[in-house]
Amino acid sequence: MFDFFKRKWSRDCEDMRADFQSVMAELAAADAVQRAAVGEGLNILTTAFVARFSSSSSFQTQPRAEQMQYLKSLVTATDGLSVRDPWVALGFRLYAMYVAALMENDKELLSEIGEQLVPLSREGDFGV
Repeated sequence: MFDFFKRKWSRDCEDMRADFQSVMAELAAADAVQRAAVGEGLNILTTAFVARFSSSSSFQTQPRAEQMQYLKSLVTATDGLSVRDPWVALGFRLYAMYVAALMENDKELLSEIGEQLVPLSREGDFGV
């Protein structure tokens, strides 16, 4: 399996950007079913995020401790899924990178992540 399932998390925006780009480059070699599973993971977390926070701007107004707690819960969920369903777990990991970028309010990184995650999300949309 690819190295991106073993990489450590990074909170530094430049490290996170490099990690995100590396994961996306490796993900380009995944087949359609694997990419759909990644998209499904993204969609699961997007739905849960909106139910809990309503919007990204609402999340950004939350206390830092609550933001960190949410991010830690994503990491825990990702770790729990990584053996059972690594492709869905990868979607969770990518979403956690998005949340970390939200926490840092790095607009450039948010734009870069958004541009690449939206098509993946569509691949995981089964109309359910």
